[in-house]
Amino acid sequence: MPHAPDADIEPVLRMLTERGHPDFRGYKRTTLRRRIERRAGLHGLAGTAEYMLLLRASAQELELLARELLIGVTAFFRDEPVWDALRRHVLPVLLSGGDPQEPFRAWVAGCSTGEEAYSLAMLVREVLDELAPARRRPVQIFATDLNTDAVTVARRAVYPARIVSEVGLDRLQRHFAPAGSSWRVAQPVREMVVFAGHDMLASPPFVRLDLLSCRNVMIYFNTGMQRRMVPTFRYSLRPGGVLMLGHCETIGSFDASFEALDARLRLYRRPDPDHAPRWVPGRDATAANLPDANQEPAMTEDRDSPEPPACAGPLQAATERLLLQAFAPPLVLVDAQGNVLYTSGNTAPYLDPPAGRTDSNVHAMARPGLQRALADAVPQAIARGAVVELPDLVVEGSGQSRRVHVTVRALSESPALAGTVLVSFRDVAVGGVPAPRRRGRRASDRSLEAELSRARDEMQSLREEMGASQEELQAANEELQSTNEELRSTNEELSGSKEELLAINEELHAVNLELQAKLADLALAQSDIRNLLAVSDLAVVFLDGELRVRDFTERARALLALREADLGLPLPTLAERAGCPQLEQAVPDALRTLVVTPCDGLTAAGRRLSIRVRPYLRMDNVISGAVLTLCDAPSA
Repeated sequence: MPHAPDADIEPVLRMLTERGHPDFRGYKRTTLRRRIERRAGLHGLAGTAEYMLLLRASAQELELLARELLIGVTAFFRDEPVWDALRRHVLPVLLSGGDPQEPFRAWVAGCSTGEEAYSLAMLVREVLDELAPARRRPVQIFATDLNTDAVTVARRAVYPARIVSEVGLDRLQRHFAPAGSSWRVAQPVREMVVFAGHDMLASPPFVRLDLLSCRNVMIYFNTGMQRRMVPTFRYSLRPGGVLMLGHCETIGSFDASFEALDARLRLYRRPDPDHAPRWVPGRDATAANLPDANQEPAMTEDRDSPEPPACAGPLQAATERLLLQAFAPPLVLVDAQGNVLYTSGNTAPYLDPPAGRTDSNVHAMARPGLQRALADAVPQAIARGAVVELPDLVVEGSGQSRRVHVTVRALSESPALAGTVLVSFRDVAVGGVPAPRRRGRRASDRSLEAELSRARDEMQSLREEMGASQEELQAANEELQSTNEELRSTNEELSGSKEELLAINEELHAVNLELQAKLADLALAQSDIRNLLAVSDLAVVFLDGELRVRDFTERARALLALREADLGLPLPTLAERAGCPQLEQAVPDALRTLVVTPCDGLTAAGRRLSIRVRPYLRMDNVISGAVLTLCDAPSA
């Protein structure tokens, strides 16, 4: 069946929603398309349009499709390193901290048939047993899933004997009780967990949680839905709460919303407290209805402290401005490329923006005498992380020359200033000394000026090339980031395919077990029939649909001198072997009239036989050959 475009599967998804099934439009289209094509292929349909006709006519098929789209592959302690880290490092902190009267609250979203929820409950019980009784907190674990059939299985808390390979013998004996050939979750563990049907994409989330586990669920969501769910998870957690994701899932671009406890194991912690606005169902969780990851708590006004004078702010600013003008040297703050970030004081004698351009680069703005020195000093200061002094530079501008002491200082006092450089200017002699005007310049001076002009042009060209290279590198970096996102999306799709294959493998395993049981029943029935024929000492020959010998009993072997090589013997040859030419007509007559037809034969050994012919009827009343019963004919 060819791949159905997204437009073709939209009517299917819309029909599911209209008939009361979950809204799957937030799921990845590739996963939905594969599952829909699989259901259509099982019915031998060529396309989605034909499958839509079947869905409109069959409510049962629509129900089966909805279940097909809800992939539920799970196991106890799946991804063991994650549970080991949770047991050793996370749960002891969460369970021993806070108010002992405040319950420990956890939410297992997408719990499927309950294995992960009970895995968490078992670890919580083990950690609580190690704590002093006074420090043990009450426990509330909420486990939800969209598939109500899976939730029903989880509530029963009965699992097959094969879980010993997942749980381990020690935990099996500690947290389970025998239930026939299966195992039932022990009552102390079962009472910790509350199961419920819940649509995490549309229903309000659980809140005030210490732990939220949503593993291998978001890999089935599209990118927009993933971006919506991560802020929802943050909203659900208390400050200090822990988020568990699957091994192919990440928090994406919400790095500021969580602290990575172990990014490799996908364990994240919600940081310091902030505002918690009301959650509004159906709205995008990245909007203002959920807490902002970088929002700080609002400051409350202290009514007991005296209010400052109304003129304190303007007076302070004016005073600081006068002090800067009187005592602080002119300065400019630049980044590693020389781009101006901030200026203070009168920098006009040292910096002059080029005419016709709005260039804010200090190297382009520097007056003659400063350009080469700054071009060398800025990267040198950044590389050393120290101060570079440029004493006694002669700067020319506006018909004057002045001697200037330049200080270039790399700043690292705060993360915001990292990679920046502060350039300050201080005149060696107060005031400028008018540069003597020369009526004529020597040829050597003109040659030096020409060389200097060429050097400046070359430097400017190099700066432009460097800027172009930086733009190309930035574009390449953005392409790599885009490629990385595509690879991550592909990895998630492959993980989803793996989950589907695991589900199909489990289905095939169950079908294989059923087939083995039926084969055993068939083998037993065949043995019963053979023993019955052997005990009754009947001579019976079975003919197939083409009237060839298909099987015979031991008594028939003796009467007609049959061998194993005679299987497939045609009816005329058998009639000749039995000495009964009329048998060739008696068999078709019995099949046509459905009446037992007798005839007599005389074997080559001179033995008279009485032969009765009857049709061979299958269990579904279909004629599939004939049955010949032979016995010795009475003496004349």
